[in-house]
Amino acid sequence: MRSLGTPSSLAACTVSVPCRTELPTAITTILDAGRAVDDLRSDVTAEDIAAALIGIFTVAARPA
Repeated sequence: MRSLGTPSSLAACTVSVPCRTELPTAITTILDAGRAVDDLRSDVTAEDIAAALIGIFTVAARPA
């Protein structure tokens, strides 16, 4: 797994093309694996998860 590093690099990730394609692809892979064994709901999309993560990262306090 590639480390995204500092908060400034996380902000940069939100606008770069590779992150916009790699993140949903990775999330889809995880969702598909969970659905294959009936552990995850089928109505949640990778975009839903990505939006939730972005919201969490936006409001979360920076580490001290």
